Amino acid sequence: MIINSIFKPAWPLRNGHLQTLWPFLFQRRFCVPFQQERVELLDGDFMDVFWCGPYFQDHPTRHTDHSARPIVMILHGLGGCFESHYVKGMIKSLHRHGYRVVFIHARGCSGESNRLLRTFHAADTSELDSVVQIIRQRYPGSLITALGFSLGASILLKWLGTQNTITAAAAVSVPFNLADTARTLNRGFSRVYQSYLLRRLKLLTLNKINAGHLITTKNKLRALTSLADYDQQITAPINGFDNTQQYYQVASCTQYLTNIQNPTLIVHALDDPFVPKHAVPSAQELATPVTLELSNTGGHVGFLQGTPFNTTRYLEYRIPSFLDIHCK
Repeated sequence: MIINSIFKPAWPLRNGHLQTLWPFLFQRRFCVPFQQERVELLDGDFMDVFWCGPYFQDHPTRHTDHSARPIVMILHGLGGCFESHYVKGMIKSLHRHGYRVVFIHARGCSGESNRLLRTFHAADTSELDSVVQIIRQRYPGSLITALGFSLGASILLKWLGTQNTITAAAAVSVPFNLADTARTLNRGFSRVYQSYLLRRLKLLTLNKINAGHLITTKNKLRALTSLADYDQQITAPINGFDNTQQYYQVASCTQYLTNIQNPTLIVHALDDPFVPKHAVPSAQELATPVTLELSNTGGHVGFLQGTPFNTTRYLEYRIPSFLDIHCK
């Protein structure tokens, strides 16, 4: 079903660009303890997983058996990582609610280039399968949930539409149709976000060129001026797609939403500068367990309330509260 959000934006952060940029530029960064683990993947590659906590001793919890605490897997967006502005505050909030957190760096996104030619892309859900398998083996009594941001949210929803192995999930600021998002980011002020993402992607690609994994020239890489160009020249061919059209069709998550069997919350703003309004799914495109919460504003992974210099994140209340319903 589709519901109206109770989110009220901070004054004067009442449009999508301010909601998107303000936390990126000014949000307080927290210190969150973690243990890093390198996970070897079946294809010979690796990814880095951060086990956060697993719990904070200085926060009260309803659980006395730490081994049975529910676990939240967090997936970052395109160009994101553990240091992204939306990550650590959410982790601290989840800890206060009694959850352990596993932050999943997609391959090549933790600061070290992955071994294989292939890259992080929106159609790849195999990394989620690997982490779930590890959790099942180590913590067989724990409930597993998941939270995805931006492109990580799209990957999560695609994955949820093909399996039923976790308890609940939440997705924030979803690029429902990747072709629509690529076109939107190549227009007007949204090109600012495209430019930032392209710089991040080109840096990752440059690492592959320097390591000898990718045979292309740096001049050709510099000549790419849009995400669509990058996906056509880099993402699609090195990950086995014929072109961007095929990649976007396979990877876009809207087509998987009717198959989701897990309780799932999608939080999305209608003024998201990454996603055009017409790409937001209708109620008929949602499976019964899926709730799409829409707000008129909130930007892309913003949702700041309060005042500009004393903001709180609506998401840090809303997401744990939703998971609590299904885990406690």
